Amino acid sequence: MDDDRCTLELKDISTLGANENFINLAIGYEFTKDEELWAPKELWARVGADITLERAIWTAALPVTVVPRGKPVLVLDASVTDTGNLGRGEMVTFNVDLRHDPNSTAAAYNVTVKLISTPFVKYVSLGTLTDGPTPTVSVKPNKVSFKWPQLDIDDRLQFTFKMRIDPDHKERPGDHRFVGPLETLYRGTALPGRRLRTETKLLQFFYKIVENPERQTVPEFREKSFLVDSQNNKVYFCNYARRRKGLNACFAHDENSSSEQESWRGEGHNNSRLVAYLYFIIRVIWKLTKFVNVYRTWFV
Repeated sequence: MDDDRCTLELKDISTLGANENFINLAIGYEFTKDEELWAPKELWARVGADITLERAIWTAALPVTVVPRGKPVLVLDASVTDTGNLGRGEMVTFNVDLRHDPNSTAAAYNVTVKLISTPFVKYVSLGTLTDGPTPTVSVKPNKVSFKWPQLDIDDRLQFTFKMRIDPDHKERPGDHRFVGPLETLYRGTALPGRRLRTETKLLQFFYKIVENPERQTVPEFREKSFLVDSQNNKVYFCNYARRRKGLNACFAHDENSSSEQESWRGEGHNNSRLVAYLYFIIRVIWKLTKFVNVYRTWFV
């Protein structure tokens, strides 16, 4: 017997009566991929027989009625506990409720709840699990997935998970809105095939990033540079080669302090004179700029 063909060897065929010459064969079919067949449907299966005696050949098409398996229909609800007045480092709690629709008639397989996130909001941990088995969690830079092998028709998944806002301090200062689509993918059978999905839920919350006053704004690709703080009337000198050595990279020049206190840590007095000279040039340019602005205001 092969995949779709069988051979019967008959030693003798009686010729005594008409009813004695019939051979009844039972043929069974199993449809393993019927995801797109949600109602009973009559199909035609081609069946043939080759009789070696007198080279008789019989071929026919037989009607076969296929009754499909049930169809799983899942419903997804999701929300965010805190939607506003959030800041860097704070936790956000997501609530998920996944269950079968009343019209669902079968178990769901390969169930995956997926959230598309941003690089500035990162997954931390799985929270409370009110109902259902513990999922397998997969975390990628912009996606968090929760996976179950099967969800029976009477099962329900209720759980929470937590994410943190800008833990790496890479988000720019200002007001921001997080919008993340959440959906569920699943299959109607345990075999590979077309995946079904729930309605997508958009989860959002608002947060604000305040600029860090200690954050260096001098580009790090420059070995030596300076930064002018016009509001506090200070000039910062920075040497990023020192930062790589674990030393102080920047300091503020103070007109009222001695040059000995202005030198780079671990370096000599010559650099102090150079810094003072650079500061003098910057102050002259600064004052000339203010003078030009006053001249334009009064005489132009």
